[in-house]
Amino acid sequence: MENPSLSKNLVYQRKLKGYTQEELAGKTSVTVRTIQRIEKGDVNPHLQTVKLLAAALEIEVDDLLNLENPKEEAIQNKWLLLLHGTPLLGFGIPLFNILIPLFIWIHKREDNPLYERHGRTVVNFQITMTLLFALSFIGLVTIQGYGFFLFISIIPFVVIVILGNIISVLNTQKCYYPLAIPFLRSQKTAVSKVISILLLFLAINFSASGQETSLFYCPPCDCQAHETNETFHEGEACPYCEMELIPMQNKTQASKSYQQLLKYEGKYDYLSGSTLKIMASPMDTTLYAVIENAKYPLFHVAADTFSNVQDTPVIFQRNDQGDITSYTVDGQPFELITTDITKLVMYPRVELFDHPEGYVYQTPEETNDGLETGHINSVFKKDERIKEMVVATIKGEHPDVHSILIYKDRKLVLEEYFYGYDRNTEHQLRSATKALIGSLVGLAIEAGAIDSEQDRLLPYFKDEYESFDHMSDQKKSITIQNFLTYRHGLDCENNDPESTGNEQQMMKSSDWVKYTLDLPVVTQPGKTPSYCTGAALTLGRLVEIATNKTLEEFADEHLFKPMGITHYDWRFDPDSSSRQTFSQMYLQPRDLVKLATMYMNEGKWHGKQILPEAWVQNTFKEHSSEFGYLWEHKYFAIDGKQYNSYMTSGNGGQKINIWPEFNMVTVFTGGNYNSYELYGKSTPPNQMIPKYILPSLN
Repeated sequence: MENPSLSKNLVYQRKLKGYTQEELAGKTSVTVRTIQRIEKGDVNPHLQTVKLLAAALEIEVDDLLNLENPKEEAIQNKWLLLLHGTPLLGFGIPLFNILIPLFIWIHKREDNPLYERHGRTVVNFQITMTLLFALSFIGLVTIQGYGFFLFISIIPFVVIVILGNIISVLNTQKCYYPLAIPFLRSQKTAVSKVISILLLFLAINFSASGQETSLFYCPPCDCQAHETNETFHEGEACPYCEMELIPMQNKTQASKSYQQLLKYEGKYDYLSGSTLKIMASPMDTTLYAVIENAKYPLFHVAADTFSNVQDTPVIFQRNDQGDITSYTVDGQPFELITTDITKLVMYPRVELFDHPEGYVYQTPEETNDGLETGHINSVFKKDERIKEMVVATIKGEHPDVHSILIYKDRKLVLEEYFYGYDRNTEHQLRSATKALIGSLVGLAIEAGAIDSEQDRLLPYFKDEYESFDHMSDQKKSITIQNFLTYRHGLDCENNDPESTGNEQQMMKSSDWVKYTLDLPVVTQPGKTPSYCTGAALTLGRLVEIATNKTLEEFADEHLFKPMGITHYDWRFDPDSSSRQTFSQMYLQPRDLVKLATMYMNEGKWHGKQILPEAWVQNTFKEHSSEFGYLWEHKYFAIDGKQYNSYMTSGNGGQKINIWPEFNMVTVFTGGNYNSYELYGKSTPPNQMIPKYILPSLN
C-alpha cells in the first residue's frame, strides 16, 4: 500500500459528500478505475490527480494529503511562525506588518497550499488593521471621548490576536483573524492588490508634488521613449515598434526585475536537434521557455538558476564577460544560438490593458467562410455578462486565453482574440485533435476502407507488426469501438503516472502505436473507460493503413475540402519525431466552430452530409458516463440546474463545447499549458463558461 492516509481520506471525504466512485469520476477527469486504485492503496497518484479530486470534492488538497514526516511538519511550523509572528515588527517600522508576511507568502505560497492560505489571511488582517489605525487616528482629533478610546485599543487588540494565532497554528495549524476584510480572495490577483494598497501613500505624495512627466513606455518591447524637449501623449505609437505608448507611472514596480530577465532571452538548442526560445514577460515579470509558440514558466530560484514546471533546475551559464552563453538541464548543456528573436505578445490587449473599460463589443465580421454573424443581444438575455468576460480577460484575470468564439442560434455572435492572435492564426489543438481523428474513422468506414467499428483492431496491423507483447484472448477481442470509447482494457491512463501506458511514458518510445498495442490488458475490454492518448493515435494510424493514404491526405479529401477548410497544418507522425508537436492539428478558430456546428447538425454542413448521421449519433451516445466516440460528456451544475455538453479539449485551454439544448457552440483556444501543475486548477474556460456564458442564457 503506497499511501494509506490518502486512500482512507479519499474514501472518507467521498462518502462525506455522498458521492459514489462513479459520481466522483463524473465530476472530474479522473477515471473510476484510478479512483478505485487510489482508495485501495494500489497507487501513489500524481499531485495533479490529487488536486483534481480535491477540487471535485470542494476541499483543500491538505484534507487528502496528511503530513507523515515529522521533520517536514517542523519546517512548516517554522514558516507559519514567521508568517504570523513577524507582523509584530511593524510596530517599530511602518508598513512592515504587511510587507514582511507578504514577502514570505510570495516566496512560499507555491510550496504548500497551507502557506498560501495562511499568508493571505495574515496580510488581509494586517491591511485591515493598518487602515483601521489610520481611521482611529483621524477619530482621535475629530471625535471627543470615543476617538481616544478607539485609538488606544487598536494596538493591544492586534497584539492579542497575533499571539493567539501563533499559539493556534503551532498546535493545530489553524488560524482565526476577526474583523479581517478579504481584500485578497485569490492567489492570482493578490500581489497586485497589495502593491496597489501600499503604493497609495506614494501616489498621494506624487500627486502633491504637482510635477508632470512626459515619460512613456511600450509594454511589448519595453523600450522607453523620453525627450526633454518633446511631450509624448498616451495613445501615440512607440517610435521603435509602433505599438501604443502607456504612461511610465502606470508601469509596475517589477520593471527592474524584468530588465534583469531580458539578459536570458534568446534562441537556444533543445532536445533532438530542435530549438526553443527564452522570453521575458513585462506583464508578470516571468521568464518563459517557448516551444512551438507554447510558453512554459521558469521560476527564479537563485542567481542564474530557475526551475521548470517539473521542479527541474534550469541553470544558465555565462562567459568571462558575464554574458549568457547556454543553459543546462540535468547536466545536459544547450547552447545559445542567437539573441535576435521575435517575441510573443505578453499582454491580452496592449491597447486596452490600462483601461479595459474602453472595450466596445463589435458584431463579428461577415466573411465567405459560411458562418452567418449576428449581434450578441439577439441571442442572449444577459449579454452584459459576456462583455464582462471579455473585459476580465483583457484585465488579465483569465490569463493566456487566446480566443473566445460563441455560435448560437445559427449565428456567430462573439469573436474575440488576445495576445496577438487573430482569426487567421492556425492554433494548436493538442488533445482536441483526438475527436477529429474519430471523425476520420467514421469517414473511413463510410468510404468502405473499414468494415465497421465492431471489427477487431489487431488484424488491421498484422502487416505492420510481426507480433504484440502480452498477447491473450482478451487482447485479441479488442475492437475499434473499444478504442473509440476509451474502453480498451489496456494499462493506459493519462491521469495515472503509475500506468505503463501513461502519455509521458509512451512518448519516450520510438513508435507510439506499437508501444500502445504492446501494453498488457488489465480490465475487460469494453467495460471501464480509461483516457489514453495512445488509443486515439492508434486509430489515426488505423485510418492510414486501411485507406493507404496519409491521415492528412484523407482528412483533406473527405473532411476539410468539403467544408471549405483550407488553412490548417497537420503532420501526423505518431512516433518520437513528434515529441515537440504531439502529432497535433493546427486549425483556425472559426473552422473549429464550423466543425462543431457540423456535428451539432447531425453531420450536415450547409445541407451537405459530411459525416454519416448514424456516426454522429453514436459519437455522442453515452457509451460510458464520460465518453462517446473520443468526445467527452461534460456538464456544469449552476443553482441546481445541469447544463450538458459534448466537449473535446486539449492541454492549454483548447475547449470546443457543443450545447444541443441551447443550439450553441463555444470555442476557446489558449496557452495555459500544464495548468494543474502550475496553478492547481483547470484552465480558464472551465471557470469562464459557468461564470459568464451559461448564466447569460436565462
